Amino acid sequence: MVSEEDCSLATLVQNQYVRPWFERKGFACSWQKEANVMTPIMFTNIYKGALGEQAVEAVLTAFDFTFEEVPNSIYERFDNRVIFAGIEQPIWLDSKYWKHEGNESSEGYSSKIALVEEEFGPSKFIYVNALGDTSKPIRYLNSCFVETSPQLAKVIEIPALIDDSNADTNRTAVQELIKWLHHS
Repeated sequence: MVSEEDCSLATLVQNQYVRPWFERKGFACSWQKEANVMTPIMFTNIYKGALGEQAVEAVLTAFDFTFEEVPNSIYERFDNRVIFAGIEQPIWLDSKYWKHEGNESSEGYSSKIALVEEEFGPSKFIYVNALGDTSKPIRYLNSCFVETSPQLAKVIEIPALIDDSNADTNRTAVQELIKWLHHS
């Protein structure tokens, strides 16, 4: 369904970093009654994707991450290149806005990683869901998307950067991300 409720916008903008970010950028923090409505495909593939990307950027920017656009050669494979102090290796971020697990296969993700590393060399990869269940564990994965130790992981998968029950920032996830970047 195409609605403000279905994208959890009211919850998302309760987050201490997201609302000011949206307001500063001129993004809507609520839907107004209009004569037109988005198509379901546009709502799911464009609008919700943009919500996830902007929410993730709002939160991580507050923790001193810097976001850069990706080169055209990897556009649609990852959303941003992320810079964090003290990390020389390229860091690529893919923001998600899933209520349920994504539907792309691990082979699909692995091939994206292989293509990026072929062009840019060894890299770190972050998959982060903007809004979700913060009780789900962070996963550390190798390039084939098999779970491994944080020290050997090339990929970190964060199931929720913002708690979908109260809009709190998942500070534990942010701390784990920073720790992983410095120690993997």
